[in-house]
Amino acid sequence: LMAFEKCIAAAVDQLAGATINDTALYLGAVMFVFKVDLTDTSGKKWDVKLDAKTGAVLENKQDT
Repeated sequence: LMAFEKCIAAAVDQLAGATINDTALYLGAVMFVFKVDLTDTSGKKWDVKLDAKTGAVLENKQDT
């Protein structure tokens, strides 16, 4: 698995200035996934999911 700090940095890079609310590591269907809940500078909440092995962004969506 990729270092936790590197994955978190990749998530924050998706939304400059965002604040981390929560993080989780879980086993998806075929891979480990880091899930990071963020709040952007305008107060909108986002979920970013990353491949825990490569750090690639799998999903970046606003909470509804």
